[in-house]
Amino acid sequence: MASHARWKEVVEGLRAYAGPASEEQRVLALHVGYPLADRLPRPVAAVLLRRRLRDVLHLDSPRQPTRGQVDYVESLAMSLRRRILTPLDDQEMIDAWVKVFHALRAARALQQMRPCPGDIVEVAEIVGDVPAEISSISMDGQLNFKGGWGYRGRPHAVRMRARASAPGPAYDKARYQAAQAAASRREPGRRISAADLRELIECYVRGEPTLADAAALSEELEGAVDEKPLQAVLERHPQILSHLVTSHHGGYVMPETWFGIQYRADFLVAGMTSLGLRWTLVELESPRAPLTIADGQPSKQLRKGLKQIRDWREWLQENLDHARKPRRSQGLGLFGIRPQARGLVIIGRGQLSAETDVMRSQLWEKDQIDVRTYDWLVRETQTPRKVFGVLDIEHDDEADIF
Repeated sequence: MASHARWKEVVEGLRAYAGPASEEQRVLALHVGYPLADRLPRPVAAVLLRRRLRDVLHLDSPRQPTRGQVDYVESLAMSLRRRILTPLDDQEMIDAWVKVFHALRAARALQQMRPCPGDIVEVAEIVGDVPAEISSISMDGQLNFKGGWGYRGRPHAVRMRARASAPGPAYDKARYQAAQAAASRREPGRRISAADLRELIECYVRGEPTLADAAALSEELEGAVDEKPLQAVLERHPQILSHLVTSHHGGYVMPETWFGIQYRADFLVAGMTSLGLRWTLVELESPRAPLTIADGQPSKQLRKGLKQIRDWREWLQENLDHARKPRRSQGLGLFGIRPQARGLVIIGRGQLSAETDVMRSQLWEKDQIDVRTYDWLVRETQTPRKVFGVLDIEHDDEADIF
């Protein structure tokens, strides 16, 4: 079939590369009085010819091989049931046989697998088998995967999961999972285009909060019995939240962002730094709620807020490609967001005690979730800053974002 032409072409090229010496090599060998044996592979023949011409061409002498290098090439030969036809007396010869055996191993795996662009394979990694979608096959036999960043794999080390030639629910599921895995590999934040930033312009926030912003929040807080009126204030005064995060060129505040149809984040806040956009997931709870119960553990309301952020993170982990995809491509436009983005729960009133400080510190160390009160937010709104957000300063994260 035409769709198989690419892997067949690669297999033919690999077998030719690992096959007997070329006609040009044989002509050169006869010319220098060094005839080549019939079954010598091309890379090995090249090494023998360089040896013959080393003095004439003033080539450096190769180094002696190590025991580990010899063992490796011998293990390759054994796995392929191939003979090594020359002494393994220098590293150059070792490398030549490695190239031969790698080519033969790749050709055999490709012949068995018959991969095509669009096929989904499982790649063995430390975390387990990870799905990946084939985008192309290189002439060295390696499979290139969608998602960029040079991610590829040797065909003998992967297994076929779903073929593009057999579409259906199973293939669609495998392809979706491969897209999520590719998104998680990409370095977050750095490659954000001008078109991407234009999508965020409606939630762009410039400047510091003023006395008017702080007063609006403080006055609403005095009579608030739940978080709803405070959420409305923060939507009208987004500088209050953007003030909390580090940003070199303004911040972004997104109110009420839906993750699928199940979860809704009160706010997503991002600051533009040298590492790209750094996102914070913000959950608002009632200002009347306590932070802890009698034994110093998180209160029921705080546990609810923490669960919300953990649920959002789990959703991001499973739908990262969709979350980062531009809205113009039916994504959420959360460019560079990470599944473990920092969390912030704002809850309760008053000063923090030594008991709550211990609990908050443990939550930050374990989950990277900050817990703060509304009174703290009012105070910080009136505290000037230059570049670094108060959350980054308090956690000494400046080195990570400068």
